[in-house]
This record gives sequence, structure tokens and C-alpha cells, in this order.
Amino acid sequence: MELRRETGRDEGLPRWVRTLVVLAVMVVALVVVAMLLLGGEHGPGRHTAMSAPDATPVDR
Repeated sequence: MELRRETGRDEGLPRWVRTLVVLAVMVVALVVVAMLLLGGEHGPGRHTAMSAPDATPVDR
């Protein structure tokens, strides 16, 4: 079975699929670069109270 068109190109993924994959990879790369360069307060420490008063034990 011949998988080539008259132009000689192999049948593969449609152009729109390749375009979406390339765009998705570019967006993910951009997000990763932005996270690395901009940093920010990400991570588990972000969800802890920074200005909470010290807890004192209560004797009962």
C-alpha cells in the first residue's frame, strides 16, 4: 500500500494537529521559563501563616 501523495510527502499527522502540538509545547515552555525567571512565593510555605502570633500552651 502506497502512503505517498502525488507531491511525494508521507501521510502523517494532519497539519492542524502538528500546529496544536507545537503551540502547546511553546506555551508550556513559556510558562516554565516565566516561573523560573519570575520566581515568586510558590511552594508549601506559601500556605502557612507568616504573621500568626506564637501559640502558648494552656495548662488545665
